[in-house]
Amino acid sequence: MSRCGWTIAAIGGLAFVGCAPRSEPATRDVQDAWRRSSAPDPAASSLSGDFTPLPEGGSPSAPGEAVGTIDGEPFSRAVLVELLLRTHGPVLFNELVVIARAETEAKKRGLTLREEQVDEEHQRFLRSIVDPLSGLGGDAFNRAEAERVLDIVLAEKGLSREEYRLGLKRTSLLRLLVKDEIAVSDEDVEVEVRRRTGPRVSVRHIQAGSLLQAEQALSELRAGRPFEEVATRLSGHRASAAEGGLLPPFSREDPRVPAALRAAAFSLEPGQVSDPIRVGNWYHLLRVEGAVPSEGASSETAREAVRESLRRIREDERIPRVYQRLLNEANVEVSDPALRGGYHRLDPARRPKWAEE
Repeated sequence: MSRCGWTIAAIGGLAFVGCAPRSEPATRDVQDAWRRSSAPDPAASSLSGDFTPLPEGGSPSAPGEAVGTIDGEPFSRAVLVELLLRTHGPVLFNELVVIARAETEAKKRGLTLREEQVDEEHQRFLRSIVDPLSGLGGDAFNRAEAERVLDIVLAEKGLSREEYRLGLKRTSLLRLLVKDEIAVSDEDVEVEVRRRTGPRVSVRHIQAGSLLQAEQALSELRAGRPFEEVATRLSGHRASAAEGGLLPPFSREDPRVPAALRAAAFSLEPGQVSDPIRVGNWYHLLRVEGAVPSEGASSETAREAVRESLRRIREDERIPRVYQRLLNEANVEVSDPALRGGYHRLDPARRPKWAEE
């Protein structure tokens, strides 16, 4: 499975357009790269693993082929392209295979991916990386801050924005394909409502961007400062910080709350503060306020929100299977030797017999 793929789906998500103008230029650049000839530069090595500049006195074999210089000597584009094909090429090639297959299947079904659907996917992922508790309510978030956090997350994963956009396009296409396959019955909704509105716990929390920040907040709490005051001043979770860190009550099985936070909340006594708990790129401190009894019947609006949430969860579960199906069904032939070796190592089951000779 693609490195960008399910990392993105969970990195939020995330994430996972054929017609999205914002995504197409970067994607088209990637696709065009595979259409260019990968014939090795006669003046460069075949790149068995080393970066090899042109020999002394050498020059690129064609205008514009040098990508830079090393100690004043030009460095061949062919050397860099071959290395990229051997390393990143197999993963990106798989992405393009799945995108091509998904676009073909969508067209056969008469489905069209709209730009706003891709932007919704992007926004959901942005919201998830700055607010792991976004499912508890409220769609407002600081998009500029989220974009900055996304850059940090991608850098930590060794992914570029272009790879992210490619994964976003792929996920959006796959979601389009699985959407009509998902059914959520009234009974499913009733069961889920009972899960979410059963015996619950009221919690205040502080969200910190690093372990050091979480420990600093914990130090202030242990020194006797009120949790509400520390949360208002230090918590990175803007929605709850304004309320002194107070979150909407949640049950032991509420899927909108990360499992680690649910487990911690239901293991604490009222008034007790947790140690820092890591969820994704954030650290959390919890203080339990007390138990909350079960709710009565929920409103129709709330029930529809539960239905949509269940649909999204089931789509996310189905998407990886459709990804693998499209990849398995693809009739792929890789002619470039630099790309071929890595591609067959990535997926040995697709290795042809001639490649073993």
